[in-house]
Amino acid sequence: MRLILGWILSYVFGSIPTGLLVAKLAGDLDIRDYGSGNIGATNVARVLGKKWGAIVLALDILKGFVPVAIIPSLLGLPTRETGLVEITIGAAAVLGHCFSVFLRLKGGKGVATAIGVFLAIAPLQIILLTVIGLILIAWKGYVSLASILCAALLPFFLYFSHQPLAVLLVAEILAALVIIKHWSNMLRLVRGEEIPVWQESPNEKDSEHIPITRDGDRNA
Repeated sequence: MRLILGWILSYVFGSIPTGLLVAKLAGDLDIRDYGSGNIGATNVARVLGKKWGAIVLALDILKGFVPVAIIPSLLGLPTRETGLVEITIGAAAVLGHCFSVFLRLKGGKGVATAIGVFLAIAPLQIILLTVIGLILIAWKGYVSLASILCAALLPFFLYFSHQPLAVLLVAEILAALVIIKHWSNMLRLVRGEEIPVWQESPNEKDSEHIPITRDGDRNA
């Protein structure tokens, strides 16, 4: 029962729509109506500036790190060598971010929250992957490409660092989820339509004045 409670607490904590709240605080706007419509750090940075994007990124990382670091000891859960408690609590936070109870089971793509989870479980591996991602972003300019590649590499990095089987299995599921959530980005990459971070999106320049049309993919 304590583990189930831990999953629930982690899910609710991960569900907090930080990008939505920060954008409301910073610019009194619904970030889903602007830029790409994404509630993540990249869209917040494009619409409101890098400072606010960095704040959203940090908060989304904390949504994954805090439950893994705190909930097991808070509830007195046994943390054994299997890693089952930590990884399932972390997975609940990522699911909360991707399918937020506060946003009718819509949400972000899970990258930053997953970084927080594995920063608590396998810090060296996630730091190395983050460096690879930053290099790729600096080279190609595509956050989505870096996210997809790092998600695909995550299980291999964990395998060669001798993580427990439970961690490896759940990491594979989370990696697949992140990649699936980037499906529309992959299509744009293939078509050559993905926008690099240093280029304005078609409606970014006027994003303070012209909201986008909402659709089912706005939070994907």
